[in-house]
Amino acid sequence: MKKLLFVFLILNVLTPWIQATELWEASYGKLLKKYVYHDGVDYQLWKNNPQDMEELNKLVESLALKTTVTREPHTRLAYLINTYNILVLKGVLDMYPVKSVRDIAPEFGFFHEKRFIFEGTPVSLNHVEKDLLLKTFKDPHIHFAVNCASISCPPLLNEPYTASKVMIQLESVTRTFLEQNPEAVRLEKNRYLLSSLFSWYAADFATQGSVLNFINRYRKQPLPPNAKIEYLDYNWNLNQSSVRK
Repeated sequence: MKKLLFVFLILNVLTPWIQATELWEASYGKLLKKYVYHDGVDYQLWKNNPQDMEELNKLVESLALKTTVTREPHTRLAYLINTYNILVLKGVLDMYPVKSVRDIAPEFGFFHEKRFIFEGTPVSLNHVEKDLLLKTFKDPHIHFAVNCASISCPPLLNEPYTASKVMIQLESVTRTFLEQNPEAVRLEKNRYLLSSLFSWYAADFATQGSVLNFINRYRKQPLPPNAKIEYLDYNWNLNQSSVRK
């Protein structure tokens, strides 16, 4: 009886939070389906829709609240990835039209400045990515899920990350980027040009053996062990979709 009562009390506490999370994910999911394509985000269409701009503002306001978010790892991981991506979208759309996130603030201030409130505390995008996500979860797949609104960044997934699917989603976006995207791997004149992500975050990928080992896990045609490696210049131009053009 005591065990049943304990289970009931836990469910009674968690159910409102789960329901709120599902509503939050549904709202975010509708926006993603509407404006996110394989080649980027239709910022212009989104900016011109006051109702959807307000919907995004409500999501950002909900992130600012001091809420008791479950610490269950998969739930927290999905929530933080979504948080980062929502805040990037908010930051770009507030200033749109811009050609690049670098135009929003000097010296990459878009990422360094505490421009947002998250769980009651002023935060920068770098804090969410590097401290809350990477230092906590130590999973290099995160680099392919967080989107910096730039052409060279792994594309934004057009659905929310969810607790039940987050590990599958991380594997999927990693494989898609490394297998299909020219901003990830290019063969040019007997050398392989890799995304600068593999240079900037080499230590993160080293936990998987090496950068090359990590990449080859996701490619049908693996890079040879003696491959000559160089790194691509990062294209910080806005990942504006051209699907409607």
